Amino acid sequence: MPDISVHVDTMHKILFICKGPAGRSRIAHFFAERMQQENIEIISASESSDSDTNPLAKKVMEEKGHYLPDSSMTFNESRLETFDVVITLCREVEENCPDFPGSPARIHWGLTDPSMLANTEKDLHNQYLILLDEIRDRVRILFEHGYLEGIIEIRERFGRILNKMTDGLMAHDHEGRIFFFNPAAAEITGLKAHEVIGRKCNVVMPNRFCGKNCSFCIDNPEINETVRFPTRFIRKDGEERDIEISRIPLEQTNQHNWGELVIFRDNTEVVRLRSKLEESRGYMGIIGLHPSMQQIFATIRDLSN
Repeated sequence: MPDISVHVDTMHKILFICKGPAGRSRIAHFFAERMQQENIEIISASESSDSDTNPLAKKVMEEKGHYLPDSSMTFNESRLETFDVVITLCREVEENCPDFPGSPARIHWGLTDPSMLANTEKDLHNQYLILLDEIRDRVRILFEHGYLEGIIEIRERFGRILNKMTDGLMAHDHEGRIFFFNPAAAEITGLKAHEVIGRKCNVVMPNRFCGKNCSFCIDNPEINETVRFPTRFIRKDGEERDIEISRIPLEQTNQHNWGELVIFRDNTEVVRLRSKLEESRGYMGIIGLHPSMQQIFATIRDLSN
């Protein structure tokens, strides 16, 4: 077998998640752990408790010499965790998947609950055998063909780009719950990522960072439009800052607005300098008429636009 380990020093977390009693995430959990990946933590979550899982799932696994591991966490608990890759195993979760902190890479495996394909106990048993083979093959392809390594590497490269940006970047879901917050956002707002991730923006920023111009703060949001506006924000330390914000709706394929990307920059010094220059410009009507000063005013205006 080729070397399939992800050559990184940090631990990476993969979540298998599903709804219903079929046990799909737990089955995937078992086969993924058997790959014996270094630096990879396998986690499974389901809306149903382990005790609600169809008994035939456990029986068929045992017939094959396997076992059905317990879920690592509940569906709601998983919403608060940070993952590198999230794999949804049913349509219900794909359509209503939580917005996990850190914006992990997502993969969807549309695996139907065997009980939806069978009319008899024998049929159900056969459908579970088919499900086991399909999940085992998908897990093997994910790990053995370098796909997982590639997904993690691309995500890390993209993350490094976002984290090096001088503009602040924040993303939240339709409930206003923040799931991405880059270092520049922390520098501008005075808030640390761990203080805001998983929390609602109107709670961690009670003075309305968005100036009430966010899609979720106005009565009739323009869902498909990017909006740019200035606002004044009071940092955690009490300092007032002049911020310019661009908000971009995050849409699903059905054009449903499920969240928002907020890009912002701190224009405080530019605004203050422009104000001082405007004051000087008006002094006796002299300074402001000088060609060199006119050029400075134009430059400041360009910087602030």
